[in-house]
Amino acid sequence: MDEASNVLYLKERLEPGRNGKRKEFVFKHLEGDRWAMGRGCDPAPYNLPQITKSKYCFIVEGEAKADLLNSWGLVATCLDSGANSPIKNEHIEILSKLEKVVILPDSDKPGREYASKIASVLHGKVGELRVVELPGLSEAEDVLDWSKIPGNNKEKLIELVQNAPEWMPDKGEAASVNQPETNKPKVFNCTDLGNAKRLVSQHGDVIRYYYARKKWLTWDGKTWSIDNNGQILRLAKKTVHNIYQEAYLASDPDISKRLGKWGAKSQGKDKITAMVSLAESEEEIPIQPDELDTNPYLLNCLNGTIDLRTGDLKPHDPKDFITKIIRVEYDPAAQCPQWLEFLEMIFNWNYDLIRFIQRAVGYSLTGDTSEQCLFLPYGLGENGKSSFIDAISTLLGDYAQAADFETFLTKKNDGGTRNDIARMQGRRFISAVETEGERRLAEVLVKQLTGGDTITARFLYGEFFDFKPEFKLWLACNHKPNIKGTDHAIWRRIKLIPFNVKIPKEKRILKSKVMEMFTKEFPGILAWAVQGSLEWRRGGLQTPEEVQNATNHYREEMDVIGAFLAECCILTPEVKSKASDLYGAYKNWCEAGGEYILSQRSFGLRLTERGLERVKSGGNCWKGIGLKIEK
Repeated sequence: MDEASNVLYLKERLEPGRNGKRKEFVFKHLEGDRWAMGRGCDPAPYNLPQITKSKYCFIVEGEAKADLLNSWGLVATCLDSGANSPIKNEHIEILSKLEKVVILPDSDKPGREYASKIASVLHGKVGELRVVELPGLSEAEDVLDWSKIPGNNKEKLIELVQNAPEWMPDKGEAASVNQPETNKPKVFNCTDLGNAKRLVSQHGDVIRYYYARKKWLTWDGKTWSIDNNGQILRLAKKTVHNIYQEAYLASDPDISKRLGKWGAKSQGKDKITAMVSLAESEEEIPIQPDELDTNPYLLNCLNGTIDLRTGDLKPHDPKDFITKIIRVEYDPAAQCPQWLEFLEMIFNWNYDLIRFIQRAVGYSLTGDTSEQCLFLPYGLGENGKSSFIDAISTLLGDYAQAADFETFLTKKNDGGTRNDIARMQGRRFISAVETEGERRLAEVLVKQLTGGDTITARFLYGEFFDFKPEFKLWLACNHKPNIKGTDHAIWRRIKLIPFNVKIPKEKRILKSKVMEMFTKEFPGILAWAVQGSLEWRRGGLQTPEEVQNATNHYREEMDVIGAFLAECCILTPEVKSKASDLYGAYKNWCEAGGEYILSQRSFGLRLTERGLERVKSGGNCWKGIGLKIEK
């Protein structure tokens, strides 16, 4: 059968065989609605569907022997011509995916030679390889005969397997059957540097040293991550263990002896530490922040990596150097009905706004920051905005990070190490929730973080490093942060998303229950977000009228100078005012209203931005503006 359990061909045993043979095997395959002689295809391993689902396999000579082991609840296979079967690359590829292979040879010379042949081609390709010669057998007997001996059963066989040594090639055959030249063992010096080179040679494809963090990165099959659990030390110990294999395979007895002694010495803590330390600077091992997560359109998830340019899923690849993962499997057909109902409720069935939210979240999946914007979900509470933020942040896993709202507000003593900024490297969705009163937005910082330019940061006690932000800022607030700047550079970034619906008391659900509901729909929400990313790629964010109007109103609220001019001044070319009088009136107006007072210089710059002209006319004056006369 093939992997899908489709019948490829039949093998029949004839006793007696033709031309005086004791037995004979013939093969048949279907051609249309009739059986034709021959396999009709290349030979296939027996019991293939079960092999592909298993992590281990027994290899025997013959279907009856495989059937015995399968009846014991084990997984076993054979090739259809016994010890005479050719070993094809397709067979090697299938068996190489297994973690453990056990070969049970027949008790005769052809059986032992065949076992050695299979072991030779599988050596180094499977995690664990054992050849078990069953005790108590006479010449030409096999596992069927062994099973008939009293006391021999499945448990006894497993015990024999566990006690058998791992198979090693004969010294003179280290590069024997089907072993390419590149698989020959490399020769390294018996020094700390030699051990470092051994480590890199054996495990260099799954380790990198991250100098910016002074940490090792290791590949786990899906992501690169900071080694916080000693993986690099475990790999170093494996490297030491393999020195004994070097000694075993060495053709020169003196070299073999020296390697054996070096293997024993290398087990010391200082030698393992030296190996790891020296490997840090070996070629191809150091890695910089700008070499990680470099493709802004790849999104890593449990079952592969999504290409957000197409929506396609591809296998995990260490060469992508991805350090993040969404702990959800991607299924483009998955649904999320409760999530969609939630969006309809909190946005009052405004589908233009809901589609914008989908595009904004989809844009946030990417590392693209070309929109240069800041999302401000705003509402007075009990409107679902924190549940919305929590759901997306939880879904995005490593790609998301919750930040302190204080990070984005002005404060004194703002210099020094900014761990909070350094931690944002490689993230794509940065969220913060504001719960206190009005504070001033750190406008210069926001421009830097959303501008798409490279910024410099460092961790405490770490080296400075440069990185290009990939994240989108989502700052949910009950109070709009104060924005003093009136320039286009800050306001073009703001996307104020109105959360105007107050959820009725009878429809409110505990946040823990809401998150439990959304977690069940995460595959569907991910598919919804990926679709939003594709739509954003096709047409941009397409900011709807509701968001644009809310943002314009916000800008008017923040325009303190505009409010002062409207309330206290006359704007016409025929008038002028002394600069000192105008600034004094502005200060009094701010003090009466509790507004922040700009310096006289900053006040003058704001007037200049509005097209007003400063002139010398009996002192410093402003042309085109006059103060209203109080009645």
